[in-house]
Amino acid sequence: EVVQPWRVTIIADDLTTLVNSTLVQNLNPPRDASLDGADWIQPGRSTWQWMAIGAPQFADQHQWVDWTEELGFEYYLVDDGWKAWSDAWNSLASVCTYAASKGVKIWLWVHSNEVDDAGARQAYLRQAAEAGVVGVKVDFPPACDRSWSTWYWDLAKDAAEQQLLVDVHGANKPTGIERTWPNMLTREAIRGHEYHMTRYSRVLEPQHDTILPFTRLVAGPGDYTPTVFAPEELQGTT
Repeated sequence: EVVQPWRVTIIADDLTTLVNSTLVQNLNPPRDASLDGADWIQPGRSTWQWMAIGAPQFADQHQWVDWTEELGFEYYLVDDGWKAWSDAWNSLASVCTYAASKGVKIWLWVHSNEVDDAGARQAYLRQAAEAGVVGVKVDFPPACDRSWSTWYWDLAKDAAEQQLLVDVHGANKPTGIERTWPNMLTREAIRGHEYHMTRYSRVLEPQHDTILPFTRLVAGPGDYTPTVFAPEELQGTT
């Protein structure tokens, strides 16, 4: 048996039909039976400290959780830099415990090179789940050749075994595997407002936001970082 990659063109009578197409997802197998009734798979809104301060500071974590609770958001993402904390994994576990007391769930940033090898990936995901993390944001995957295309599938599968949600940052475009592994909530492959941050001296045209539903987002969900509270970061958008 030879399995070849598929190619697909979506043609719709109107924009509403286009943006609601599930053709890409339907080219993947149905949901894995292990995820039947998986009520831990919940989309939601997440706060995120990187745009405001860069690397997370352990002393600030309760404040970020409190802000998340105040907003009524479901998740808070501990981004790149947490490994520099003293006794990092136990410190992370303490943040997860505090967040749970506030009804907030914790996502965790991880570099793809820490979860490339199957054994290392499974051990890392197990440790994250034991710390109380509910999802992982995996960043900087390399360009998508055959092995890394398979990696996306394996990552989702291994995360599902630990009841972990997944967001791949710096990713290739989605291929609909969230039909099989619905714990793969989203991935980047999109220029959101992280690209637009003042520290990078890059500006997206305002119409970029209005076009995305009919282009990139037709292929699947996008980790877009859309909501900005600092006026100086708007840079021409509302």
